[in-house]
Amino acid sequence: MEPIYTAKCSMTEKQHRYAIRNTRNRARYKEYLIISIICLICIGFAACGFRIAFAGVIWGAIMIFQSEQRVKSVTDERIGYCNLYFGRADTSNTVNFYSDGVECINHCNKDKASKSEYGKYEKIYVKTEYLFLCDKNVSGIYVTFEGNDKEQIISILKEKCPQAQWCK
Repeated sequence: MEPIYTAKCSMTEKQHRYAIRNTRNRARYKEYLIISIICLICIGFAACGFRIAFAGVIWGAIMIFQSEQRVKSVTDERIGYCNLYFGRADTSNTVNFYSDGVECINHCNKDKASKSEYGKYEKIYVKTEYLFLCDKNVSGIYVTFEGNDKEQIISILKEKCPQAQWCK
């Protein structure tokens, strides 16, 4: 069967690290905003004499710090995995879009191919330079736009993945 569209995708290690780190920024920043608002309210209570409210400020700062450490850890773990198993962290894939699913051929892993159905993807993160097809296990496929038809890729995915939530 011929693919509807074939995308040649590659990322340097720096681009790969950036993509892993920043794909889900918006959700994380919303969380940070809510925690910051709670911290400001706690500071207001502390200024009014409720000294115990400082515990809320400390708690908020710890939560933000732990979240940032977790993101750094996940990024380092993924890059480390790529370096260990593939000998490098840059990526080179061919992503074939078929009528029934997506096939990703990993050129860094002896051209190992994996195919998945469109229904598997719960979220699709669209960034300026790439998109990320995300399944329920928060793993998936990066598709870079450099040298590929961004609009065609997005239109295929909008048609084939009506269940997916589109995120920026």
